Parts: sequence; structure tokens; C-alpha cells
Amino acid sequence: MKWIPILMALLLLSGCAAQAQKEQSYRQINMDEAIAMMESSRTGTTINPDTMAKQLTYTPSGSVYWPSHYATVTSSSGYLSGIYARLKSGKPVLLGARNAYGKQHWVVVTGYTGGNSLTPARFTIHDPGSYSRTTLQQFLSVYPTFYKYFYVR
Repeated sequence: MKWIPILMALLLLSGCAAQAQKEQSYRQINMDEAIAMMESSRTGTTINPDTMAKQLTYTPSGSVYWPSHYATVTSSSGYLSGIYARLKSGKPVLLGARNAYGKQHWVVVTGYTGGNSLTPARFTIHDPGSYSRTTLQQFLSVYPTFYKYFYVR
């Protein structure tokens, strides 16, 4: 099943933050975990966040240089429709948002539960920062400002 690698990566995440290098920021740790989930889904293998961190490169400020097989959407206009289209084509989406203090957080949007309208409550997520948040609505209640999303081309 396509979601098994993501679930296996989630199991590996339980001790990831404690094992991460101390000089990494929370943003880098969260990003490494989220990209590991995406790459696990894309490749059909389990990729540990520490392994993913070694494969990524960063700017001096800690931002990720994205692998070339990812596309970026930075406009919040119609972003739920865009995410839905990616999910329909079998591709999870890596979504970033910010809280009131500007802190970024990333989740993997993994599914849509159906219904007549696209609402955040109907999208399912895997959140490397909180195992209790399972819908996009729960995530956006804490990180309400859309930042951008990535998907595999």
C-alpha cells in the first residue's frame, strides 16, 4: 500500500528530535521529518529523517534547497483546490504555514475524506510536530497563515 512507507517513517519520527544535531533549528528538524515522509511515499521505501537531513543542503539561514523533482506553489489563492488535485493524482502535498509569531511549521497532506465542498476539515494530514493533529483544519487553527506547498512533479 502506498501509505505504508509514510506510516513507517512516522514510527521512526518518535525519537527523531532528540537524535537530531543540536545545531539544527526546530524548522530544519521539522522540515527534515516532513520531507522524509514525502520521499518515503515517492520512493515506496522508508527514509529516516536523519538520513534525509544528510541528503539535503541548506542556505546559511537554514532554509532548504529543494530537490529539483519538487514543484512549489506560493499563492494562497485556490490552494485547497490545488492540493485536492495533487491528492487525486496520488501525490501527497507538503504544506507550510505560519503562526501569529511568524514561526513556520510543515505537514504532509495525505488525503481527502470527501464531501460537497473543499474545506480544511476534510483533508487528512501527518504532522511531524503533533500526533494529535490529524486534519488540515486542526493544523490551520494553530498555524493560520498559508506559506507555500510543495509536491512531486
